[in-house]
Amino acid sequence: MNTLSANHIPGPSRIVWQVTAPGGGNRPGLLALKDTLPVMSDISDAFSPPPRLILAGHPGHRHDFDLLLWSAVRRGLSVIVAPDPNATGISAAKVEDWQFTGVDGLEVRIDSPVAKPSRAEQFENAMLQADAATHLGLALHVTTTITRAGVPGLERLGDLVRVLGTTEWLLDFDSPETDLSAQEAEEVLTWLSTWAREAPCRVTVYGAPQWVRILDWAGVHWPGAVVRDGHELCFIDAFGHVYPGPRMRVLAGNLHRRAFSRIYLDAPVFEAIRDTSRLEGRCGVCGYTELCGGSRARALRMTGRITADDPGCLRPPDYSGIA
Repeated sequence: MNTLSANHIPGPSRIVWQVTAPGGGNRPGLLALKDTLPVMSDISDAFSPPPRLILAGHPGHRHDFDLLLWSAVRRGLSVIVAPDPNATGISAAKVEDWQFTGVDGLEVRIDSPVAKPSRAEQFENAMLQADAATHLGLALHVTTTITRAGVPGLERLGDLVRVLGTTEWLLDFDSPETDLSAQEAEEVLTWLSTWAREAPCRVTVYGAPQWVRILDWAGVHWPGAVVRDGHELCFIDAFGHVYPGPRMRVLAGNLHRRAFSRIYLDAPVFEAIRDTSRLEGRCGVCGYTELCGGSRARALRMTGRITADDPGCLRPPDYSGIA
């Protein structure tokens, strides 16, 4: 059992909270507004500094969505709204309402520099929301799922990210759609390390924590350049289930029964993730174990073991030092 105090413990830098259920509706176990208030207070009070709260979902599926935003802001939390990519009807006026409520930013998903026929409506929605955010002076956070088919368009997408006035570009290397080999991921991350040097925005990587190694080899040191499941990132679903991350659905606890801070601090899955002495294979001997540690979600998905070597990293098998 971790003996750290629950008051001002080191915590995640961001929490993704899916506040609407798939398909919408008021289902049994769904966290009601009254259930979320003590959770928000706990997150604000327990961690120093408090993590960024990313409230995700379909705003039209909760009548109290704006009240949820207001409640989080009122408790001193930095709030980012991340509408579902399929959500429609989010006008510039609605984004302005969110700004008036006190939210700090808007997160949109853009996977390509131009609209693809299969996702034309999603692309249009994202661009409208992005334009509204930058026009109002809200921080714009763009997320991109990295796939083999999308790699050729990354440079043009980077140009779009610049034009939009993006505050943060988060690249997701661990989506179910990601199909890159370890070699391909290494090449994309190497390109990204060069692009990011001249970038007008913060660049963050999820699902490929080996980026800290590539940055270090390039002589670049950016604290917080990666977000890792169970470390910098946690995920809460609409029913109060707490997981290490959106791609790592190993249940750590439920907010109907326990405070988030205690789950984050004491749940066995969180302790296992953060105990680097348990890591196996190359991850266990790598000089970047503490800063990287490999993708625990990918290791679990591909090997069945949470402490296994990360198959998505190209690091040589005998590599054990920091260059």
